[in-house]
Amino acid sequence: MFAANLAQTSLTNWAAGGQNSVAINCIFSVFANMKQGKSVWDNSLDLGYGVLKQGKKGEDANFSAFVAPLTAKFTFVTDKDLDVTKFGIESGKTTRSEIGGYIRAIFTKNDFKSELMKNISFTTKIDLFSNYAENPQNIDVSWETLISMKVNKYITINFNTHLLYDDNIKILVAENESVGSLVQFKEIFGVGLSYKF
Repeated sequence: MFAANLAQTSLTNWAAGGQNSVAINCIFSVFANMKQGKSVWDNSLDLGYGVLKQGKKGEDANFSAFVAPLTAKFTFVTDKDLDVTKFGIESGKTTRSEIGGYIRAIFTKNDFKSELMKNISFTTKIDLFSNYAENPQNIDVSWETLISMKVNKYITINFNTHLLYDDNIKILVAENESVGSLVQFKEIFGVGLSYKF
């Protein structure tokens, strides 16, 4: 299957804000199934490509969402020095496959009107996955947030957080003692210096 979509938006004196835009999206989907005796091998490939050109009209924010009611999630760990259980894979194995539903949402805002926040860019992204075959109520969560601030023409500050929950990853509280699945959290703070000669 091949599909192409063209979308155009034009705004004139639109009080709520927004941007003029032209978007092109293409989707290519193909499948190949093979059956030999009692063995069945189903394959599918989905490719998507999009281009978005926006004009300028005081856009307040960008929000996008992607929903896949049925998809597959694969985890591979090929480095033998790594503990595969830290990636949700059973000990002694190198791969894990899951079938379930997936949602991704992204929100970006970088045109704050406040004088205090006018040099700040904010982006947050959340990925949700439910394994239909095993504890579908225990949803895997990956939530990232990035805040960038330009202090002046020389200094920039970045603050990044990543909250992660995977029901298959068991956290060790002591050697060989697992407490179970816990919320993981990572924070990165950075200061950048730039100077143009």
